[in-house]
Amino acid sequence: KIFESIGFDRNMFTTINNFVNFLASFPAVLLADRAGRRQLMIWSALGMTLACGLMGTMGTLYVVPKPEDPLHPGVDQGWTVSNKNAGWVIAGSAFFFVFNFAFGFGPIVWVYCAEIFPMRCRARALGVTTVANWVGNFIIAQFTPMLLDAIQFSTFFVFGFFCFLGVLISAYIPETKGVPLENIQELFDRKVGFRSTMALDSKKTVAASGDRALPLIAGSESE
Repeated sequence: KIFESIGFDRNMFTTINNFVNFLASFPAVLLADRAGRRQLMIWSALGMTLACGLMGTMGTLYVVPKPEDPLHPGVDQGWTVSNKNAGWVIAGSAFFFVFNFAFGFGPIVWVYCAEIFPMRCRARALGVTTVANWVGNFIIAQFTPMLLDAIQFSTFFVFGFFCFLGVLISAYIPETKGVPLENIQELFDRKVGFRSTMALDSKKTVAASGDRALPLIAGSESE
């Protein structure tokens, strides 16, 4: 309804949006092993933060809901854009958001999740991350209309806050480009907030060595 108010046909907007999403996926394929996963996610989250900030600012200043129709009380009448240029900025910001999502947080997160978990629990952990992704999608889909009704375009400031958290998290996590899967867990051992796996693995190694040594000791004592 917002984009229809500035002359965008709904089908045209969806077509352009999907086309941008498709084209912006190729940089992820080309740059994941060159620029690195971490860099792509940082720039992706920065771009999404900027896009949400622009949409929230322009929408708060220039977009208002249409007054309620007395003949149809309770029915959403859509939005009115008081400045057409602001409407185009909002539309461009929406496409810019999709562009940044498509080359970074869209595909790269799946690559990162597939790399960071130890082999012993990778399948189960990936299942958990997939469920978390779809639960998040469901929550956003359900609560976005409620937020738009309650705080209108300030909703995008909420989204921008979470995108900025994505910048901070992406800057903190280690880069996995070119690191063998067997060594990735050691990258997290040097990060505060992650449980060290080195000590755990060393304890298991010592325990396994002790278990193997027990039959040898028992055999030597019987002789």
